[in-house]
Amino acid sequence: MQLSRMRLTTKNILFPSVLIGVYLLGWYIQSQLLFNWDVSWLTHVARRLLAGGSYTKDFFELNPPMILYLYIPIVLLTKYTSLSVMIALRIYIYFLASISLLICYWLAKKIFSAANKNTAPVVTIALAVSYIILPIYEFGQRENLMLMFVMPYFLLVANRLEKISINPVFALLIGIIAGIGFAIKPHFVMTFLLIEVYRVVKTRRLLAWINTEAITIMSILCIYLVSIYLFHRDYLTTVVPLAMRTYYNGIAMPWYMLAQHIVIPFSCLTIAFYFTNYQKNPFKIFSNILLMALIGFCIAYFSQHTYWHYHILPLFSISVILAALLFNNLIEQKELPIYKLLSFGLFLFIIPVLYSYILFVIAIEFKESAQKLIAFMQEHAKDKSIYLFSSTTVYLFPEIDYSNATPASRSEALGWIRAIVKQQGPKAKEDTQYFVNMIAEDFNTKKPDYVFVDVQKNKSYIEDVNFDYLKFFSHYPKFTQAWKSYRYLATIDNEPKYKFEIYQRVH
Repeated sequence: MQLSRMRLTTKNILFPSVLIGVYLLGWYIQSQLLFNWDVSWLTHVARRLLAGGSYTKDFFELNPPMILYLYIPIVLLTKYTSLSVMIALRIYIYFLASISLLICYWLAKKIFSAANKNTAPVVTIALAVSYIILPIYEFGQRENLMLMFVMPYFLLVANRLEKISINPVFALLIGIIAGIGFAIKPHFVMTFLLIEVYRVVKTRRLLAWINTEAITIMSILCIYLVSIYLFHRDYLTTVVPLAMRTYYNGIAMPWYMLAQHIVIPFSCLTIAFYFTNYQKNPFKIFSNILLMALIGFCIAYFSQHTYWHYHILPLFSISVILAALLFNNLIEQKELPIYKLLSFGLFLFIIPVLYSYILFVIAIEFKESAQKLIAFMQEHAKDKSIYLFSSTTVYLFPEIDYSNATPASRSEALGWIRAIVKQQGPKAKEDTQYFVNMIAEDFNTKKPDYVFVDVQKNKSYIEDVNFDYLKFFSHYPKFTQAWKSYRYLATIDNEPKYKFEIYQRVH
């Protein structure tokens, strides 16, 4: 009796202890890394939106407004407290992750309690790892938030198909949360459609998609689209057409290169594990839902044409969650000796562990390489405004946040340069004139104190062209007039990482 109580106590302590360990490890990882550059920029855009800004007048941002709405709490935290934006982000993400995990654990216990009480904690820990550990330097990115918002919906659908009753109000709440998650990017909607198709096939009812959560999600998406048209029409009429002509033209990668990402073989291995153990899997429905999500996020990854970690993060995370669920089932079957289980577990999870570790090392090196820029900004540009001439933002955002500097530009970087230089489209001249006019207006109205000009020979995404920003812009009178107020100050050189010439406003 006493031994039984000890086992029960150990079991009850183990789950929260591991969960706390994941939270602490995640906090440690983020404390060693720089704030993510995209999140840094988008928090500045959210601040402008909160102040009444618009897409073309105050910022030129490719993302639809949902992510800006979601970053507003970070802006408010920094405004009404003494917290830095970096700490505010961590608190905010941990809060969202905790709410999502609580809902998911409650739903998971309903599915797994009858067959295996260990499965709900295992799935919840896998979710926590996916939310907090796997993003590494993409912590707080759009895909990171999306996964937290939509995972309760995945588990809710599993409950429905297991014929477990769910309170309609709770289903409505989960539908609202999931609708927000799927709305962050249009690429995510495919996953929602695949899961609802699976629901129809599984129930053999054509109208099975007519339920509280699915209707709520579709309503949220429709209301969101209408709100964009009503309140952010310039995003649809100006930003989207320009982005379609200039954004992917400069960075798009062929599918065969995207397929070489290390996460792809891990996902394929997880799918193979899924099929080979399908007959012995007691949780087929939830596994099938995760498979649909895996396929949907794989489509989203390839449709974005880039190799970046945050684009593949949802696929990576779902693969880890599904692999953890299947491996836990394998342990519970008690058919393999311990050494075979350990060997297979090592084989199964070696890729995500090594990949995450490599990303962490790269992020540490990135932080070290950025110290020259941070030191310069803290000495010269504290509380000043800064403009960037570069095709990428990774070496100015988030560095400005460590010196309380302010970006003076309407756009994150001059990403359109990549397309203009590489591919002269039918509207290239018109598009170039639009962006040059925007830059000249920014200089005349914002009057940035410092301008950082990328002067590396091999610039990001235009490595094969020795492009000179100032020479290019000197052909446009509006820019040359605005540039008369600037004088060369210094050069910060940390090649091959970056090389910037810095110009200061003198009058």
